[in-house]
Amino acid sequence: MQRTDIRDLARHVGQSVTVMGWVTTTRASGKILFVVVRDGSGYLQVVVSKRDVSEAAWNIGQQLTQETSLAVT
Repeated sequence: MQRTDIRDLARHVGQSVTVMGWVTTTRASGKILFVVVRDGSGYLQVVVSKRDVSEAAWNIGQQLTQETSLAVT
């Protein structure tokens, strides 16, 4: 898995990349989960739709706490 820094995401539009970092905040709104991730180069908001992930992945997303480390592709 090759890691991409958040500051470099603009160079990868249309490509699949993996960002590794720490959870800053989370917020749920019905079947949508918003996770703000930081990696030392910037911040990224990840949007997770319940219909697009497995039940197990959704449950893990609901349990994320501040400073949880994660990799997002």
